[in-house]
Amino acid sequence: MVQDGINQIRHIIKDVCDSVYFINQSEIRLQILSKIVQQLQLPHRKLIVDCKTRWNSTYEMLATALKFQRVFPRYFERDQHFTSYPLDEDWDKMQRVCEILKVFNVTTNIISRSKYPTSNRFLAELCKVKILLDKHAKDKNEFVRTMVRKMKGKFDKYWGECNLLIAIATILNPRCKMRVLDYAFPKIYGNLEAWVHSTTVQDALYELYREYVADSQSSTDRHMPATKQGRGSGSGSGSGSGSGTNADDDSSGWSDLMNYVDVIETVALKKSDLDSHLEEPCYKCQVDYEAFDALKWWQANSLKYPVLCKVAHDILVVPISTVAWEATFSAGSRVIDDYRSQLSPDIVQALLCVGDWCRNLLGLTKIDETDEDPLEITLPMSSFEGIE
Repeated sequence: MVQDGINQIRHIIKDVCDSVYFINQSEIRLQILSKIVQQLQLPHRKLIVDCKTRWNSTYEMLATALKFQRVFPRYFERDQHFTSYPLDEDWDKMQRVCEILKVFNVTTNIISRSKYPTSNRFLAELCKVKILLDKHAKDKNEFVRTMVRKMKGKFDKYWGECNLLIAIATILNPRCKMRVLDYAFPKIYGNLEAWVHSTTVQDALYELYREYVADSQSSTDRHMPATKQGRGSGSGSGSGSGSGTNADDDSSGWSDLMNYVDVIETVALKKSDLDSHLEEPCYKCQVDYEAFDALKWWQANSLKYPVLCKVAHDILVVPISTVAWEATFSAGSRVIDDYRSQLSPDIVQALLCVGDWCRNLLGLTKIDETDEDPLEITLPMSSFEGIE
């Protein structure tokens, strides 16, 4: 989606890049720029050159250049060789594109930074992107509409289906709970589909919780002492009074009392951890959202919600993305393209054989990877003439 936006102003990006390179190339030109900046009383002092393979650096270059919009025409008045600066209509397009790329830049930093935030952070960022695309898809400017419709088409295609893990993880954030579905789903899917997806998410959450409850009960039964397991059956063979007391029973009165509690608690209807958690108001926290740690909150409330705490722990620890932070901003092509990745085994074997033949023809040997100081040989291109 970012590339769709950048490609719309590719020629403008080239002009900005050439302008920044032209000014940064000479110390005299930088001094002229500095004098103009001082005259205009601008707080910014330095232009940024982008990296061709990193779209976030391209965004930062454009965002910085916008702050020098009044500087470029004045610089041209002093240096007539400065001819590559953007025109007035180009600045307007650049401004509109940067407004959109800024949201993508912030979102990418959140989901792919080195701290690896947990999965409950993503739905809010996803909703923010959707709101942005819907807003600009109806923009009065035809240039913006054309650009955003391509981006929105990809968004709807990829996020048309509800992601259960992301939704459940956000519900398990005590500061959001079910409110997040009421807020985000209508904005992402529309009112009709929002109700369908909300129902699907709730059903999945309760089904997941029941599985954890069953696993917890089976685990408790396996670790229960034999005397406690047999206490329920022995207590039922009394005088019929229901007290669980036997004349020949050597157990204490505390054992009879606990047996009664176990039976009553098993039979009586008990509200589940999940129902109790969802019925309570959302957790209000004075600290910033960035500083709030949902996992620590569940750890502190593990006694109150013993089963749901396990669910939250297993869900929230899932990272949003396993892609390296640098790779998410990369605008470069893949090292192995579709053509190379579809080579048949026969073609791969033929390429390896040709490599061996070429080395044998030129009298070269393969470098042993275990050598501490391998010999590096550089051959002129003329050495390969005549090899087909």
